[in-house]
Amino acid sequence: MEVYETIKLIGSGAFGQVYMVRHMREDKLYVIKKIKTRDMCQKDRENTENEVRLLQKLRHSNIVAYKDSYMDREQYLNIVMIHCEGGDMHNKIQNQKGKHFPENQILDWLAQMALALYYLHDKKILHRDLKTQNIFLKHGRVRLGDFGIAKVLDSTRDFANTCIGTPYYMSPELFKYKPYSYKSDVWAFGCVLYEMCNLRHAFDAQSLNGLAVKIMKGSYPPINSSYSWGLRDLIGKMLQLVPNNRPSIIEILNKPFVKKRVFQYMCEIFSGQYPEVCLPNDIDDIYQDSLKDQAYKLNLMEIIQQQIQNGNGISALDFDDQSQKRPPKRQGQRAFLEKKVQKDKEELKKQIDEKLKIEKQIKKLEDKKYSQNNKKRQQQQILSKEKIPVNQKNKQISNNNFQQLQNQKKKKNQNEDFSLDLIERESFDQKNGSTSKLSEGEDDEQKSQDQVILEEDNEESEYEEIDAKIELMKTKLKEKTIKINTLKESLKANNKEYHINVEEEENNDKIIEEEENIYYENEGNNDEQEEEDEEDYTFNEEECEENINEDEKINYNPQYYKIQDRIKLFIHRCEAGLGNVIYEKAYDFVKYNQQNTSVEDMRTKLVQILQADNIGFWHLVDQIIFLEELLLTIPQVLK
Repeated sequence: MEVYETIKLIGSGAFGQVYMVRHMREDKLYVIKKIKTRDMCQKDRENTENEVRLLQKLRHSNIVAYKDSYMDREQYLNIVMIHCEGGDMHNKIQNQKGKHFPENQILDWLAQMALALYYLHDKKILHRDLKTQNIFLKHGRVRLGDFGIAKVLDSTRDFANTCIGTPYYMSPELFKYKPYSYKSDVWAFGCVLYEMCNLRHAFDAQSLNGLAVKIMKGSYPPINSSYSWGLRDLIGKMLQLVPNNRPSIIEILNKPFVKKRVFQYMCEIFSGQYPEVCLPNDIDDIYQDSLKDQAYKLNLMEIIQQQIQNGNGISALDFDDQSQKRPPKRQGQRAFLEKKVQKDKEELKKQIDEKLKIEKQIKKLEDKKYSQNNKKRQQQQILSKEKIPVNQKNKQISNNNFQQLQNQKKKKNQNEDFSLDLIERESFDQKNGSTSKLSEGEDDEQKSQDQVILEEDNEESEYEEIDAKIELMKTKLKEKTIKINTLKESLKANNKEYHINVEEEENNDKIIEEEENIYYENEGNNDEQEEEDEEDYTFNEEECEENINEDEKINYNPQYYKIQDRIKLFIHRCEAGLGNVIYEKAYDFVKYNQQNTSVEDMRTKLVQILQADNIGFWHLVDQIIFLEELLLTIPQVLK
């Protein structure tokens, strides 16, 4: 400690103490976290070393910078961090005393916190304890800190199973003992933004059980209506019960009104416009390489460079700010939605009328095509009946004439040869006449066939033209159908949003008043409310067992699972108040030493482990051990 002069104690906890110090040579303020490693087990020591290694790797303008670490003579590990003179966000909110932050300020903090989390998640790191107490301010900028329980994931598909975090910011999956990934940080981020807007926790209760019930139901008072719809909608999406329904950090950064703030912030940083920024002795302020990498990933770097080179105002870039698309005032928002719904209805009616008109045209063309086909078919049938081959007719006439001559020869004698010759001549002339007539008929028939072929060609071209028109009409019909379906979906969504807006407008004051009444009633009936919350908590836990079949539920022993839930609940309380490492150490000591150690010795040792302020957790640890032993005597499944 020769290099650093201790100024004051900032805080203390299970891990050790935090001091504000002054560097003797640099004459700058720093923060030192002193961790006692001498009495640590191997596992705790490895966790501490992991934290130091993690801090050494983090280099971002919106993350509290690591300066140094060393071991002092008393075997304390000293981690030296940059001092943030603005304090933490929790104190900033408390100092507002009911006066709401301007929306521009909240959006600036939102963009900077999102960049810090994007940097962590890109390195496969979960913060797992994001809260207002761990968000610090320096020169008006956000610094994310306290990575004591952060976890590095080995792959993007990995999940952290240990339940760590502050109860007010814990996501529903943690209370359900389910694995979680980056979306748990998004939930905590949403809770922080809610607290900035409403100056109170999103989820609050008098007991951990009651808090768990509210979180798992997603029950929180409405966000202050003075803020834009875009901001309120984003917070609502971040507080979705199902993790997959929450946006990722990159999706948050790509929201137009957030991206606009990111652009402005980066322009100020890279151009040196930010107050007291880029000082040579500020370590965290010169970590701009990671910020530049993010600018490239968000496709902003080229635009930022053009802005800086041209010397244009930062506001010159026109982002599509979604937060301004809906009026911030509730009355204006209602009128806007009503007008939009009416416009959608008119457009839908117009498209439906056009669709009906196209359908009529298609039907008319198909009827015309059918009638022409029918007419053509009838003509072909008539022609096929009337058409007799010329050679066949000629042959038939010749055969008839020959038969007549033979008959006449038998009836008449040879004296009538002269008359017979006359008859033969007449029949020959008649034959020649018939043949000539048939030839003339054949010529006429050939002419009629040529005419039919020409008519068929004309009809064929007409059919092709009709088919082309029908295909065009059907294509238009499909386009109209798709457009009508899209308009119906849009109208349905806008209708729903309009009714929600109207209902919220009518009931908002009542909801807030009811929430406040419930909150104050809970303070007066703490014990009774705790019992009711425990019952609700158990019920909701049973509902969340999705992988258990109905037949298996019937055979389960409810007493067994009730005790098991109580054990898990007590463990959550201990981990939330003490941290995972201290709880495990106290649990191991009580479990293996309570039989052969006196009460006074037990208390003395637990004071060393838990600190005097946390000695009350001894009772909870003892209850956990007792219930675990009791659980061994109860059958899990009923016969």
